Amino acid sequence: MNNAVVSLIIAVYNADKYLQRCLDSVVKQTYTNLEIILVDDGSTDTSRKICDTYAALDKRIQVLHQPNRGVCVARNYALAVATGEYLCFADADDKLTADYVTTMVANIASHDMVMCGYYFVNEKGKILEKHLPYNCTMPAAAFMHTYLDDEINNFHNRNDRPIIGGYLWNKLFRRRIWGDIRFLPNRYVADTLVVTSYVGRSNSICCITACKYFYYEVAGSITNQKKLDIHIDDQLVIRKEQRDLIGLFLQQRGIADYGLLTKSCLLVLMAYISIFTRYL
Repeated sequence: MNNAVVSLIIAVYNADKYLQRCLDSVVKQTYTNLEIILVDDGSTDTSRKICDTYAALDKRIQVLHQPNRGVCVARNYALAVATGEYLCFADADDKLTADYVTTMVANIASHDMVMCGYYFVNEKGKILEKHLPYNCTMPAAAFMHTYLDDEINNFHNRNDRPIIGGYLWNKLFRRRIWGDIRFLPNRYVADTLVVTSYVGRSNSICCITACKYFYYEVAGSITNQKKLDIHIDDQLVIRKEQRDLIGLFLQQRGIADYGLLTKSCLLVLMAYISIFTRYL
């Protein structure tokens, strides 16, 4: 078993209702060689105290405090101090299965990234499994196609959630490949851009169907409808940059994949449509 250090990053802001659930699932991981980095993003509830309490009980936990500057800045702060061979992320209102890290590390092998399935728990407590239909290994270009297809399908079925998604929490990354990738501050869905950047630097991605993460739909979180209204323009900014990154990826590798470019342009068009329909 690979026993490399895994840096697990969690940005925390006013999450005291759920934070203990998340941290309990983190400290009880069967994979113990963890560097757990909590970034308290200027919380005004008891989240700061909870973070410090867990850090006092578990020497693997490092707590960073900053004024409220947003989740992207908080994650960038954590990345600046992370030392693990691998990087993974969790949201403060979610939880991990006990063998989440063990499973991800066991499947990394010679691959550049591992993606697992996840449980989507809606506000009524209903649990849905979200994963690809079978375990597989994909080269970067094929993964890009699957990723964009997933996003396009989600646009047509807004009551569903993407399987792959621009999520961080269902993926394990190599820090040496991640390198200088950073989150664009103050942009909703900045994760999408980071995942695209990372895949653009990768060669092989391992996808497993096992669901190892619980994503909770929380009323009042950044993903609810009111927040989407506020940040709707960010979709367009991110999709344009995503299209440019994909174009650069194809250019650098000498790949003439017009289908992939078309899909990235279609997502830009869909972002425009979302803006127009929201404001009509």
